[in-house]
Amino acid sequence: MALGSIMLQLDAFQQLDQDVSTVEPFFAEVFEFLSLGTVTVREISMEKEGGVAGKGGATPVDFSTTGFASLRLLFPSSKEEVRFFAPSFVPSPPVTGAGLVLLEVEDVGVTASGNTLQVVRRFGVHAYLDEA
Repeated sequence: MALGSIMLQLDAFQQLDQDVSTVEPFFAEVFEFLSLGTVTVREISMEKEGGVAGKGGATPVDFSTTGFASLRLLFPSSKEEVRFFAPSFVPSPPVTGAGLVLLEVEDVGVTASGNTLQVVRRFGVHAYLDEA
């Protein structure tokens, strides 16, 4: 019996109103409880706009133009996990027994001398799963 499809989605926006010397790494996650049945991950996708730039310059100085997203399946009876990375548009092999799915997005931090960094960055990430 199919339990249906799940979509996890996260949209995060970071803007600092003043020039800074340190931009901390960015991390956010969303989660959903699963039925411990069989899960197939159909797609994981991520987009990033903006970034970290030097004062008065349009050239980004952060190292990631895309950010980084992953999807983790956690199991209640063990410390094992299954991890998938974005982008992926091919269905995963079926995974049985997962009780929790975490969709995570992260991006690098940057440090510069003086207050010379400006930050405006937005992350959009989503994942589609099927539970049976």
